[in-house]
Amino acid sequence: MKISIIVPIYNAEEYLSKCLESLVNQTYRNIEIILVDDGSTDASAQMCDEYAQKDDRFNVVHKENEGPSLTRTAGMAAATGDFFTFVDSDDWISCNYVEEAVVALEGSKVDILFTSYIKEYKTKSVGVNLYTEDRIIFKSSNGSNEVLRRLIGEIGDELQNPEKLENLNTVWGKFYRTSKFKYLRFKDINEIWSEDLWFNIQAFYLSEGSMYINSQGYHYNKQNENSIVSTYTPHLAERFNKLNNMIGDFIWLHSLGKEYVLALSNRRVLILLSIAINEFSNQKISFWQRTKKMKTILNEQEYTKSLSGFEYGKLPCVYRVFFKACEKKQAMIVGLIISMALFKRKRLG
Repeated sequence: MKISIIVPIYNAEEYLSKCLESLVNQTYRNIEIILVDDGSTDASAQMCDEYAQKDDRFNVVHKENEGPSLTRTAGMAAATGDFFTFVDSDDWISCNYVEEAVVALEGSKVDILFTSYIKEYKTKSVGVNLYTEDRIIFKSSNGSNEVLRRLIGEIGDELQNPEKLENLNTVWGKFYRTSKFKYLRFKDINEIWSEDLWFNIQAFYLSEGSMYINSQGYHYNKQNENSIVSTYTPHLAERFNKLNNMIGDFIWLHSLGKEYVLALSNRRVLILLSIAINEFSNQKISFWQRTKKMKTILNEQEYTKSLSGFEYGKLPCVYRVFFKACEKKQAMIVGLIISMALFKRKRLG
């Protein structure tokens, strides 16, 4: 079995060597490593070429700068393996990461395999287990499956851990059957948030079966302060709205049922936390301007409707206070909660 590892790269010289060395040192050798340089202006492009000269498993694609979505798509177009997977250029993988995935895949007929992972902070490492079991096989029925529903949103007791909403979204940490998913496309990140989630919703709907293994071999770097998820993002709320509308249309088009509708409604509520963190991270405008903008967002019809029917009783206390403030349109209280959380996060590093 051949595995294609796709690495989208843009100005990643600070982290790139660690990432690429982790690929070179994989215990499973039947791999191709596709480095897609998205018009880097630092030393990244040269580093890619140097690795390709030393190891013929590397395939380097140089392209003009177009953003992560088209860069990943270019990597998929070049993939020749039985399965392809993504590794971000500031992350790294354990030496047996691919081998463990292949061992699991060889005895199964699943279209997607996905794993747990580790968040790497400056002072600590935090394991993220997506399920309590070590191994689960999920079957699909007319496109409907548990993973797809979880991607769309949390329901019932899952709301006890609202911070886990986005844990499944990423395209890294997953192995996709090339013959089935090579021609899927990523939406432009400037249009929706997040393009990973939309890709996975389509992929898991099309999959006839998927597998989860509790293998924490992927190391997600949370130290990169220049990453997309670490900086203020203009128009984030609008991009979330577009994504939510696309998911709603997807549910209707494929007749996925009430459970999926409820999951999307809960997603609309829970993403208000991400939106609030983003808005109150904007240091270019005053706290009062940020509060005013947040108030406008909270008054939007889709949030008003979703908040009014939300199951607050399932939430931990601090989240309940936050989302109740959202429901009551108390943007200043929302801002104070977020500002204190951001201050605490900065102190802890």
